[in-house]
Amino acid sequence: MDLCIILAVIFFVATVVLSVVLAFKLAKKKKPVWALNTRIIIGIGTGSPSELKMTFRGLPVDDVYRTVFVFFNIGTETIRKADVAEAVTIHFEGAKILDQPTALATSKQVNKLSVRYVIKDGDEAIEVDFLYLDHDDGVMVEVLHTKSERIRCSGIIMGAGEIDYIGEFLTRPPPYWLPIIFIVFSALVGYTIYYIWHEVASTILAAQINYLLILPIIATLFMIVYFIRFMFTGFPVFYRYLRFPKWTGLHSRL
Repeated sequence: MDLCIILAVIFFVATVVLSVVLAFKLAKKKKPVWALNTRIIIGIGTGSPSELKMTFRGLPVDDVYRTVFVFFNIGTETIRKADVAEAVTIHFEGAKILDQPTALATSKQVNKLSVRYVIKDGDEAIEVDFLYLDHDDGVMVEVLHTKSERIRCSGIIMGAGEIDYIGEFLTRPPPYWLPIIFIVFSALVGYTIYYIWHEVASTILAAQINYLLILPIIATLFMIVYFIRFMFTGFPVFYRYLRFPKWTGLHSRL
């Protein structure tokens, strides 16, 4: 009977959480976001002789970086070209862009997404243009450049607030068994805590040795802390991977 109550509580909590998540997803809002992944592809090490020189299309360089950035609308309300008060621009502060940007992937052809090299606020930058962006519509762009002090995004889209940076995307997908491990681990933690208090604590109370209650309390706290640590280190990795639209093909390209 007690186990049925626990399962009912778990089902209720899960239902409430899913309802809240769905409510947020169904809420109409414009939500432009961006993410990037940067890595060096060619470089002269610090121990290299001074006579060693490197050029890229005739331009002297010490290193060449490859940045892939993604810009898309994670919201449920359409962003139209008329909503753009200031163009969406990715700034490469202190860097030299070595070639024209390449659009690796776009959501739909009818979005008329395009990218171009510009100079803005003293930075070499890439400007993104589009006709409209529905939910999960956007573009993935490759840029070759020298070392940048900072890569940032600017732009004003009316009714959308700031263009949020959602973190560096993964270069490969997390293991697909991670959610299964999460569910199994959650069930084991819940059952272990139930067993500790139903069997161990009740036995201690029946024996009227109250000071021994410290043992199930410590065990319970240990399980809770370990569970929270698992949630914050493992599960967010899978969630972050799922945030990106399928058209990006991120993990097969990088």
